[in-house]
Amino acid sequence: MSKGYEYSDQEYAAGGNGSVVDAIYHKAKAPMDVGNPYIEALPYPLTDICEVARYYTYGLNQYDVAEKQLSRLDRRFLVNQIRTVRVALPFEQELEMEFYRTLCDSYRLRKPREVYEDGVKRIKLVGDVSEAANTGFNMLGFSGCGKSSAIKILVSRYPQVIRHHIDGEVYSQIVYLTISCQPNSNFSALYSGIGKAIDFALNTDIYQKQIDRIKTLAGKMNKVIELIELFAIGTIILDEIQLIDFKTTKESSFEALMVITNETKMAFCAVGTTEAYVKMFKEQRTARRLGREINASGYCGNEKFFSYVMSQLFCYQWFDEHIDLTEELVEAFYEESKGIIDQAVSLYIAVQDEYLKSNRKSISPEFIAAVSKRRYPNLKLLLERASEPGVQEQIEKIMRGSKEQYEHELSEAKQQEVMQHLVQNAAEIDISSLIRRTIASIQQVVGSMYDEKQIEKACKDIASGTEASSIDSGSFIQQVFSMLQTGKAKKSTQDRRTKRKESRTKICCRVFLMRHRKKKTEKPPPGVGGGSLLESWCLLQLKLKEEISQKIAYCD
Repeated sequence: MSKGYEYSDQEYAAGGNGSVVDAIYHKAKAPMDVGNPYIEALPYPLTDICEVARYYTYGLNQYDVAEKQLSRLDRRFLVNQIRTVRVALPFEQELEMEFYRTLCDSYRLRKPREVYEDGVKRIKLVGDVSEAANTGFNMLGFSGCGKSSAIKILVSRYPQVIRHHIDGEVYSQIVYLTISCQPNSNFSALYSGIGKAIDFALNTDIYQKQIDRIKTLAGKMNKVIELIELFAIGTIILDEIQLIDFKTTKESSFEALMVITNETKMAFCAVGTTEAYVKMFKEQRTARRLGREINASGYCGNEKFFSYVMSQLFCYQWFDEHIDLTEELVEAFYEESKGIIDQAVSLYIAVQDEYLKSNRKSISPEFIAAVSKRRYPNLKLLLERASEPGVQEQIEKIMRGSKEQYEHELSEAKQQEVMQHLVQNAAEIDISSLIRRTIASIQQVVGSMYDEKQIEKACKDIASGTEASSIDSGSFIQQVFSMLQTGKAKKSTQDRRTKRKESRTKICCRVFLMRHRKKKTEKPPPGVGGGSLLESWCLLQLKLKEEISQKIAYCD
């Protein structure tokens, strides 16, 4: 394989999740991997703690303390932005190292092999049968401890598809696939999801269909093995793995994943709650076969670290006045969230929202406890039993319900504000509506003879001091039009003869219009017939210029 230039990680991985790049090679870290293009095309892992912290931390770049001057309702909408704030978590450095190790093991234990399919040369990355199966990692922890968000940030540093150029041909290396498992999904759905993920990575729509057409689980599994080899897939991350319906049958159990690993030497990485141990790993030796365990919720018991998390969150507040974070407040948040970061964030949002709904001027531990009890009933008790089977599902249900209720309350509050505004400003709104209708009507009749500002000024002059409800729209339009006409006439001097001629012209126009309406074989000209004499006169001048000129000449 041809070698490219040296590169920086930032330059290479800038595309993030789902990116497709041409291979750029650099020397592998391990001597045994030197010359392996699949490894030398990978970015290096983040090893420095400060570097990891910077990469995995997200703040609110648009936050402005001046937003405290907005109405309380407007601030309630802004508070939810805190959900995008992210604090670096202790397990993420370990995650960086384990992910890179898994990829290197995957490509170290496989060899490229040229094959011909339908006369086309392809390269498959085939597992070395003499080598032991590759092991990935399993990252388990409480729901809401930051597992899924950490995975998203992790893979964003890696190009998903790397194109290798060999002897004028292009071959794709899919570095990773992320499969988000669905509730009660089975292995048939899992294999279909792998096909869908491959289609997404390569921007195709064929591989999921190929897998779905196969009837048996064994056949679907063999197809997945074929695709893993064909596209040199480095690893498949199974997020929310506890949602898969693992059965006792060999083809629908954890053993099926191990068959794929043994055949291809590609490792699976499992991400889920602690319940995954019960569902997947009947024995400890089985858990070890999936690789090293990363405890994603280990930080939750460290109150000092939790204090640091809350100090980061308290940088963003929409209280009337700045509230300092005291030890008592930290303890209150910890007591209600048990140190789980998602619960802490949600509770902090709820506290600010409840503050803004009321006339409070400060918050207290008692207030935090009351908000938690109202917004998340029974959550505190469930968090104390978070490791028990089935509890995580109950916690997630409470959190979803609270979020839906929060969004519903905000929507209702906004509608109430709008209704109040409409009632209080009805007169102004009616006048504005009348002016818009008048502008549209006059411009429809006379075209661009008068611009919007001229018509609007005439409207306001006439409507000044008058209730909109007492104004007849037809009469109002006539008055506005008359004012516009009068204003125009004042700019030129007319003698009596000219005025008499104009009067005769108006009469003649009226006679013509009446005669035109009496004709049963003809339809009135467009726009003529329903308005005032002045409107009709303008229409006739604009749309019936030749005909009306003849009538005027006859009258004169």
